[in-house]
Amino acid sequence: FVTSDSGRDVVMVHGIMTTGGVFFRMKNYLERQGMRCHVIQLKPCWGGAKLEDLATQLQKFIDDNVQDGGDLSLVGYSMGALVCRYYLQELGGYKKAKRFFSISGPHHGTIFAYTWIGKGTAQMRLGSTFLDNLNKKQDILKNMTLVSYRTRFENVIIPSKSSHWDIAENVICPVISLQWMVLSKRVSKNICSRIKKDKSIEI
Repeated sequence: FVTSDSGRDVVMVHGIMTTGGVFFRMKNYLERQGMRCHVIQLKPCWGGAKLEDLATQLQKFIDDNVQDGGDLSLVGYSMGALVCRYYLQELGGYKKAKRFFSISGPHHGTIFAYTWIGKGTAQMRLGSTFLDNLNKKQDILKNMTLVSYRTRFENVIIPSKSSHWDIAENVICPVISLQWMVLSKRVSKNICSRIKKDKSIEI
């Protein structure tokens, strides 16, 4: 645990072909603001495992590192957003977390998923059974704070409007690519302001 008196825990879930290291700037910023940040390392991270299996890893990670009854927020980046959603919707995570911040999450799939192999990658294709089932059951999250961040200049989530999530507040960020979304201080500040329940900072 990071030393903090705030009682606010943030669990960060990375995307495909990346590691938890992508959150280094966001993690440092949120920790300076008094948050306790926890970064999971999903295995495997290249799309070979079903997203349900990765969500089970996330469930165990949270159970092992975050106390019950606290103030928990999840941040899911790209594929990690879908892993978070399965955890929240299908594994009961909505009972434990108060907020979920999706960053460039392919909520309706991505054409990019057709260019790579793997069980998890196939689940991120347009119109997949996994996504259809997830979107049919999303109302279970209606009492949570849900924010979906995206950029119009997507190079992985194609089309970029796939990151538009109907039940969330959708925020379009002036960022040049998906890779820069987790590096953007504007995004980090916006997430921080919402966790602190202050007035939202404009992107």
